[in-house]
Amino acid sequence: MKAEVIELSDLIEAGAAFESRGVSTIKATRDGKPIGINIPIRSKGVAAFQEKLSAKAPVPPSKIETVDGKPQRVPDFNDERYVDEYNKFSQHLIWQVVAFALDGFDNLDLEARIDLLKNNGLSAHQLDQLFDDIQSLTKFAEGERDFLFGS
Repeated sequence: MKAEVIELSDLIEAGAAFESRGVSTIKATRDGKPIGINIPIRSKGVAAFQEKLSAKAPVPPSKIETVDGKPQRVPDFNDERYVDEYNKFSQHLIWQVVAFALDGFDNLDLEARIDLLKNNGLSAHQLDQLFDDIQSLTKFAEGERDFLFGS
């Protein structure tokens, strides 16, 4: 099955040229039986939102090291406090991006969306899958482009 090819000018007129929408199917278990839960996701604005959040990442402290026989100030990426802050920041960034990309939940603010997911027991593995699916909305898997477009 070949994918439909659409002219950019047609999409620009519609106002959603590069917006992608999809569904992330997350595995859960009900009464001991596996089920899939479809979660609607979108790509519009995600990259810009993620860039904005990433700009607020913690900065590592610096330390003095000898490089080529000269003392130089370098970032200390192994500082325990920095590593802890960065890990917390990264985890919250993933929650925020996933919450931002939920499609059809515009009536809830970001924190309410995060609470909705957490209160319904979304696991770390499921969160990672959702995040990956959101990132994958706008990129082809290896070989997929050739298959879909007959190249």
